Amino acid sequence: MLRESLKHESAQIRAAAIAALGAIGNAANAAEPDLVSALKDVDRDVRHAAVRSIRTIELESDSVVRGLIDVMQDARDQESTGQLAVKSLAKLASQHAAAVDALRESTKDRNYGVSSLAKQFLKRIDAE
Repeated sequence: MLRESLKHESAQIRAAAIAALGAIGNAANAAEPDLVSALKDVDRDVRHAAVRSIRTIELESDSVVRGLIDVMQDARDQESTGQLAVKSLAKLASQHAAAVDALRESTKDRNYGVSSLAKQFLKRIDAE
């Protein structure tokens, strides 16, 4: 039922279903393809909910990393969504070189919140 709601015409229902999957936690791992697809949703609140749920469930695949990179670089998104994507990518940096590369690139982002947070996390990563 929840996964069916991810395709609902209402963005509010899609976002609520995504949030519910996040609340389920690791038991929602099977919904990874749906959550990665939600990162490309036309609605920014749905994309934000997808980033938050992916972070909560602790999904770590290459497709998740690619999707988070796209969200982080998407000018349509709220600053908070981009920052959440930065935090998620930083958490995955030890396992995915692409995440580190994307964080380095995002230090030049015109969104100050995204670029400054990326710089902060890169300092931590480089210190390790």
